[in-house]
Amino acid sequence: MSASVLDAPETGWSAPPAASLSHIRTYSRFTWQRNWLRLLVWALVIVGLVGFVAAYYMRLFGHDDTALKEFGDLAAQPPLNALVGTISNPYVLGGALWCKSWMFAALMLQIGMLYLTTRNLRGDEDAGRAELMRAYPLGLHARLAATVWISCLACLVIGLVSGPIIAVTFAPSPYDGSSAGAYVFGLSVATMGILGVGIGALTNQLASSNGAANGLGVGIIAVFYVLRMLGDMNGTPALIWASPIGWGQKADPWGADRVWPLVLQVVLAAVCVAIAWVIEQRRDLGAGLIAQRAGSSRASRLTRTALGLGLRTQRASLIAWLVVVIITGDLLGGVVQKMADLIASTPEAFVLAGSGGAVLDGTVALMGGIMALAISAFSIQSVSTLRADEEAGLAEAQLAGSVSRIGWALRRLAIALVATVLLLVIAGGVMGAAYVQAGGASSWTTTCVQAVLIYLPAVALLMSVVVLGLGWWPRQAVAVSWIVLGAMFAVMIVGVALNIPQRVLNLMPFQALPAIPADPFRWTPVLVESGLAIALTVVGLAGLRRRVVPTL
Repeated sequence: MSASVLDAPETGWSAPPAASLSHIRTYSRFTWQRNWLRLLVWALVIVGLVGFVAAYYMRLFGHDDTALKEFGDLAAQPPLNALVGTISNPYVLGGALWCKSWMFAALMLQIGMLYLTTRNLRGDEDAGRAELMRAYPLGLHARLAATVWISCLACLVIGLVSGPIIAVTFAPSPYDGSSAGAYVFGLSVATMGILGVGIGALTNQLASSNGAANGLGVGIIAVFYVLRMLGDMNGTPALIWASPIGWGQKADPWGADRVWPLVLQVVLAAVCVAIAWVIEQRRDLGAGLIAQRAGSSRASRLTRTALGLGLRTQRASLIAWLVVVIITGDLLGGVVQKMADLIASTPEAFVLAGSGGAVLDGTVALMGGIMALAISAFSIQSVSTLRADEEAGLAEAQLAGSVSRIGWALRRLAIALVATVLLLVIAGGVMGAAYVQAGGASSWTTTCVQAVLIYLPAVALLMSVVVLGLGWWPRQAVAVSWIVLGAMFAVMIVGVALNIPQRVLNLMPFQALPAIPADPFRWTPVLVESGLAIALTVVGLAGLRRRVVPTL
């Protein structure tokens, strides 16, 4: 009897790692293949947003010095400074672009890069993919290095493409400012994204789970933002310089055009990556430097119910959103009158849906719609926890008890709906109180609450889209829901600028509802959207009842 040995085919992983970056080229190809579509979408969104706002302001202010000066005066108000930051020259087209889009685009890219870094590092550890890869002779730091350089390169491409687009768009105007400002603007957005990569690399070594790494990273960014906000609101340069977000602001495009503060952001990101590099050499795979806190040996009576467990798992998100809503409502309420004055001088600049009344009424209605649209992001996030629990196995464990699928889902939807109503009411109340404190009549507090709460049917309709997806296409449900929300935001903000017919805009959920106090109240759209939300929710729950749980 004889035996023969079959030679295994060459896999490229046949030798032990000679260095901590062994096979980084192979792993970089793998990382690129997993993330190229996400990176492309981020690039298109950021560059498209900046390019659109630049073109819009070129058409609006490109040959109107008076309107541009009025916009600059509005941008110099402390409440708006607190929201978007301060630059030295808001009286050029570039200054208007910066005030409108820099903070939003830069923070969006920074948080997006944080989440992408976490997905590739800590997310793969939680899912077991990192352990599978490390079973081959992959260098200890190859995963970290591949993720960092690919993400940073994507940020640089976004910044380097945005600069020339802005410069070319503003070139025909006598109020374009220096062309160098466009390139500084693009680089400042890029370095904000790179800082997000560095923060993500560090929190992935500190935290012991994907969710904890994301939460810690967003918390760090929030602290940086609050420090800068307080510095801009109170005119305290020390607080602005204490915040790395303030370093990006201090680039001051179309003013001082500084580059060296952006170098500080890159250096800080490099320091974060270096610390992550050292920690990765010392910690166990799957563990974090910050150990998970031991829980109680006994579950409380609240967490022994599906409703209580849902509240417990969303506690941090609810608190964070409450803080954001209070701060934003207070800042917007403080500039209502200034915004109304600007709209009165340039009425074509803004979308005042159906505003047959006074400009102030239309301004309040516009701000109410924007606040409601922002809060709908929380609503989608809250409903999406149904899918997150399913993927993590928590849904299966709960359904093994006495609760039914429909009962479990309805309890979680009740949390999302009640929390959404509370956030809408608080947003309107704080905005109205801030306007009253700034000199408005006391009755405006109730009016502002109504101006935000009127959009509850539209928010509920977006929530029902998530439920529908969870029942019938669970793997794509969350992504589809965010795409729908993004489309609503785009239509609401840029609909008129793109010359979309008003009859088409009126079919959109937010535009279809009466804009309080600008429009008279109409029950028909409220009832129609509420009915659609209920119908889609019922259909989604029917799908959840019939399909396999979990569907991974």
